Amino acid sequence: MALSATVFPNSLGIRPMFTTKNPTFTKQIARTKKKLMIHSTATPGAPAENFFSGWDSPNAGASVEFVLDDKKILQFMPIGKNGNCIKTWHCGGSGNNSYIATEVCEPIEAQLIPVNFKAQQRNGKYPRTYTTKRIQMELKYRGFYSGDIDGSFGPGTEAAVKAFQKSVGISVDGIVGNGTLTKLKNRKGSYCEYDVAGATPFFNSAYDNAVALFAELCRYVGASPSEIICHQDGYQMGIASNHSDVLHYFPLHGKSMQDFRNDVTAKLNGSYRPLSGSTVTVLDQDFDDACQKVADAGIVSSPDYWKSIDENATVRNDYVMALLRQSGSYFCKKSFKNALTMFKSNGLSTVGLEDGSYSFADVEDFVIYFVKKLSLCSSTSTPSYKDAIDAFVTNGIINSPDYWRKIGETKEMPNQSFVQALFRQTGDFMCRRGYVYAVDAIRKPIGMNSVDYWKGGNYGYSNCVFLMKAIAKAV
Repeated sequence: MALSATVFPNSLGIRPMFTTKNPTFTKQIARTKKKLMIHSTATPGAPAENFFSGWDSPNAGASVEFVLDDKKILQFMPIGKNGNCIKTWHCGGSGNNSYIATEVCEPIEAQLIPVNFKAQQRNGKYPRTYTTKRIQMELKYRGFYSGDIDGSFGPGTEAAVKAFQKSVGISVDGIVGNGTLTKLKNRKGSYCEYDVAGATPFFNSAYDNAVALFAELCRYVGASPSEIICHQDGYQMGIASNHSDVLHYFPLHGKSMQDFRNDVTAKLNGSYRPLSGSTVTVLDQDFDDACQKVADAGIVSSPDYWKSIDENATVRNDYVMALLRQSGSYFCKKSFKNALTMFKSNGLSTVGLEDGSYSFADVEDFVIYFVKKLSLCSSTSTPSYKDAIDAFVTNGIINSPDYWRKIGETKEMPNQSFVQALFRQTGDFMCRRGYVYAVDAIRKPIGMNSVDYWKGGNYGYSNCVFLMKAIAKAV
């Protein structure tokens, strides 16, 4: 009997998106499948739903049962109780007959992992904004690039790449292929290395979703956690094609396949502790207490609105945006490092600000770049240091310009605590200016996993409850 497009019983809120036009579904081949294989999509930054259209086609050459990311789990193919399944085409070998397949989406930072990297060049075939931004940041750090960190591989970026290639004695073609990328990576802290810290919020949440799904599948089809494998394992066993997933990046986050099997076992026995923030303690916190704590910290002027909402209420998006702005302002004023995270995410800083030691040139570069980037000065040309400081004063970023004007005359080493205060005040300004900036300022302090969702401007009740509790925990 053919399987119908129905979601198997579970408590995970799996979203049905069945690829009913795929030959796997229209020409079902019955198989008993009581083993599980985990893959990764090798398309960094793409959410789970992006894979539906390609696989919901009579011409599709591959198929999987599940695709998940940091926010959701989608079911593409049906499965039946006790392993009553159909053959899917996911691993290029006999494993298609006996393994239920799950694809895990990758964070955008994974574009810089060698197996995923696509050469970048002017008018290239695979333009990637994130990758190009990181290339520009590294070239700027090394002194070859002075333009905007905009992710556009234009003439300025091409010229900078050629200058760098010439300086390190490799072929000068203006293309960042694997050879040039390797040279750009040969500096500790290079912006062209995989950004583990930046990718961790996405990874943690997607990993938690994978653990939860595999535990449910073990219960439903009778699979054993000890037999869970990845695509690379399948290749080594001779039942799959030669792919490296998921071991090309799981270990970068401290996770092996044995760790994953152990975590699924822990999920089944109720002892698994999620990676995506301190989820257990945050969700156990009383919501009213969280609202009051956030109000007591001065982030919101009154907690009454938040205490009054419930799961049947329509959350006011403008209130959520205000909460984000005010929280971002709070965390920037609390720590200049939170402001630096926001600057970095939005291309609003010169590179090297993470070092913790700042010269006058660093301050000069920062204020001029910031003013020009945000058009805070009436002049259309690059402002002078003095004009940039005046723009900071006009916009209320600093209220005592005398010190900054003085070091502009003497070029002396600035007081480091003053510089950090300047970063905090600038971060506060940006967060008050827009909630999108604030999202980047609060994502590390509260362990935010769904940055794109919070920048979207349309919010649900349960998400806002979690946000409020996470902020309360971090203040």
